[in-house]
Amino acid sequence: MERQFIRIDDRERIIHGYSDEFEEYQEGDIEINADTNAGRHFVINIDGEWLTNPSLTNEHGVPLYKWSGTEIQVRTPKEIEDDTPEPPELPDPPPDPPNDLITRIEELEDEVEALQGTINTMLGVIIDE
Repeated sequence: MERQFIRIDDRERIIHGYSDEFEEYQEGDIEINADTNAGRHFVINIDGEWLTNPSLTNEHGVPLYKWSGTEIQVRTPKEIEDDTPEPPELPDPPPDPPNDLITRIEELEDEVEALQGTINTMLGVIIDE
């Protein structure tokens, strides 16, 4: 019969869960579901509902469950919120280019347009001959 284990951190938050069918016991891991035949997949019982291979963390990597010393409990929204990292600050947007640079770009665009017209005229002369 496979055995089920959880691993907790120093704040009793569950950070890992497994069945010994797939992973070896590490010192400090806590056996759960010893009195059940939970099977080869990791399962937990939350308020009478069996969850198979549940996600133990949210999208931010914050643990969703804690160990009471005798059972697995759902962490409160406040506990989860307190552990949720602040989003990183967005970098400042790049500064606007200086006006003289914008003016120079516009001048170059005009020059390119004039050169394109000259080239088209020259090509027209060659093609017409």
